[in-house]
Amino acid sequence: MSDTEYEKFEITDYDLENEFNPGGRRRKFTKEDAIYGIWAEHDSDEEDEKPKPSGWRIRGTTGKQKTSMRDPVMFISGGVKKGTMPEAEDEEEKEETFPTAEKVDSSDSDDEPPAAPVASRQTKGGAKRTGWKASQAAPKDFGKWEQHTRGIGMKLLMKMGYQEGKGLGKNQQGIVEPVQAVQRKGKGAIGAHGPEQPNRPKVIPEEVKEAEEFQRQLAQWKRTGDKKQKKPKYVYRTADELVASGVKLKKTLDTSGISKVKVIDMRGKKQRVLSGYEAIASGITRPEEQFTGLTTQNFDIPELRHNLDLLVDMVEQDILANDRRVKFEKDVQLNMEYEKERLEEILEQEKNQVDQLSRLLDLLDLIEQKSASNQLNMEQCFKCFQQLKTDFYEDYKLYDLSQLAVAIVFPLMKRQLIGWKPLEQPLRGKELIVQWKKVLEEDSRFAGTAASMDTYQRLLWEVWMPPVRSAILDWPARQCDSLTDFLEQWRPLLPAWILSNVLEQLIMPRLQSEVEGWDPRTDIVPLHSWLHPWLPLMGARLEPLYAPIRHKLSNALTAWHPSDGSAKAILMPWKNVFSPGTWDAFLVRNIVPKLEICLDEFVINPASQSLDTWHWVMSWIDLIATSTMISTLDKCFFPKWLQVLTQWLSAQPNYEEITGWYLGWKSLLPEPLASHPIVRERLRQALDVMNHTVSRGGPANPPPPGYKRQDPTKRLVIDAIPKQATLSFRELVERRAEENGILFAPLPNRYREGKQIFTFGPLQVYIDRQVVFRWEPAINQWLPTSLGELLQKVHGS
Repeated sequence: MSDTEYEKFEITDYDLENEFNPGGRRRKFTKEDAIYGIWAEHDSDEEDEKPKPSGWRIRGTTGKQKTSMRDPVMFISGGVKKGTMPEAEDEEEKEETFPTAEKVDSSDSDDEPPAAPVASRQTKGGAKRTGWKASQAAPKDFGKWEQHTRGIGMKLLMKMGYQEGKGLGKNQQGIVEPVQAVQRKGKGAIGAHGPEQPNRPKVIPEEVKEAEEFQRQLAQWKRTGDKKQKKPKYVYRTADELVASGVKLKKTLDTSGISKVKVIDMRGKKQRVLSGYEAIASGITRPEEQFTGLTTQNFDIPELRHNLDLLVDMVEQDILANDRRVKFEKDVQLNMEYEKERLEEILEQEKNQVDQLSRLLDLLDLIEQKSASNQLNMEQCFKCFQQLKTDFYEDYKLYDLSQLAVAIVFPLMKRQLIGWKPLEQPLRGKELIVQWKKVLEEDSRFAGTAASMDTYQRLLWEVWMPPVRSAILDWPARQCDSLTDFLEQWRPLLPAWILSNVLEQLIMPRLQSEVEGWDPRTDIVPLHSWLHPWLPLMGARLEPLYAPIRHKLSNALTAWHPSDGSAKAILMPWKNVFSPGTWDAFLVRNIVPKLEICLDEFVINPASQSLDTWHWVMSWIDLIATSTMISTLDKCFFPKWLQVLTQWLSAQPNYEEITGWYLGWKSLLPEPLASHPIVRERLRQALDVMNHTVSRGGPANPPPPGYKRQDPTKRLVIDAIPKQATLSFRELVERRAEENGILFAPLPNRYREGKQIFTFGPLQVYIDRQVVFRWEPAINQWLPTSLGELLQKVHGS
């Protein structure tokens, strides 16, 4: 709509004539009337008053016409998009024409060449149609595919006014480029997944732009009535409210050094010269873009409002910057106060430390002067060092003042221990050592070097150890009571490594040499009387002595007879010293064969029974394992006993005597043996024989097989020859180890392919199928080794 057009609201003569004429012709109620009401657009009144010839109608009306099939096909526009409605045609025109080429080109660029002249022709009904010349050529690159057809499509477009590079339609509001083939996400028609040309700019018709501009200008002159215009309300904020609102401080450029630099801003439509970079940071570089979005009022000055807003912004930023600066200064002040308090505390501590060090130096000077003039005795020295550790504990630890005792206390302590004999005077000097332990001892571990010893350990090693070492070297090994009592008295005061050194380096060699010279057949003093007292102190350190001891005992028991009770008295103290396995093996090899010989020689005579042999054997019941004793009785006693019972029953004896004889032997069996299943089974067999004889009244069953009565003369010859028990390969290895004084013992919970691992001196071995395998650390393997090579390895190491 142009600026000169306006709406007609006056009443015409046609309205007056037809107002009270209900039968008169009325305008048909159209779709425009239903949507826009009185603002709907209609043909002029003059055009409605003029009579229309029959058969003639205006395009867009609903009048029916007879269509001629001979007329050519005419393409009728299906409508235009909303907002692109063409301008209304002149009401006085009786004929309708298509827009000419000159009219279409008027809205386009002036650079385009004018279209070719058009030719008009009269159509049926009196209207004129214009079209393009048939000789006009189609675009060169548009529709190349038509070279394979007759080209009817391009011809039809040219006849309907199509121009290359412009949109389709009457007003060229359609698309300019053809629909492109684009792969869609799924199945669907054109446009189902959005516009086919997403980058196409939105075309706003010129008519819509003019209408919006007219409405904007018209709103400025709109009446507001008699009401008075309200005054604008201004909102004021204090600096505290601004800070509390949470507005953030904008980051600005540091313009301290570049405030006088000339800046040329060419980012806008026009070139601007700025006084510095702060003008760029202030956000006023492109005012023409910032003013476009402002809402203006009557007589509004956007430049002034922008400058005022900018000033307000700058003031707010200054307030925020000042608030931040004030907070920062307060934080700095608070930190300075804390730092002042901390420095005052440090100063006070340094002052106290200086005073303490001064007093410490005075005390050390006093100790040095008295020590140099030999006026310092042991009691005064102890008080001085106790004062050092109590009053100056931190400095005592920091400067390691306990080392002063090496030069001051050690000479005094050596004077106190001159002529000390530890075995005769075990408590001499103990009180002094107890006092100095509290002062000089530190929580440190000895690492095997002199530098790792604390002062107390050095005191013991350099002052206490020399007289003790001399006394042990002159000590007779079989007089153990004096030395064991001395070590028990001093044990709480000795560090573990010093006690180990005394036991392993001084005492153990003396005991080992004494054991080597001991002979159980000639020595009157038993071995356990002077060796077992060392068990509480030495414990497992005595293990290397046990193998030679067993070897010497085995040699002594070669000619022993069970009637000699001294063997039991010698072996009894060793039962809890040797390991259970080693103890049982020792008895089976040295004692049990002798007892079996006695039982074989034992004569069972119901008429006059001698029980000396029986008591000799039963006296070992508390040393020999029950299973071993049961095996011995089952092999050597019960077959003979059942044989005698069977022979007695076959001679028609007095059964009461047999019953008494049976109960007497049963009472001779100790409780551990009588309750054993094998013994009970043998007693049950005797009862069965007795019951069988009584019930049948005939001879008893023959004696059990396997028992042969030996000739007494032959038994004497056998006694003259020492009986050798059958040894297993493991027992053979153990015997060879005992003969050579080598420790051979099983390692607990150590196995190799199900075989027990033993320690053979410093080596580790295990026995598999009568072959000894030793561990070789150099190659990490178990190697088969002969017994002789194994002994050479041990002696070589």
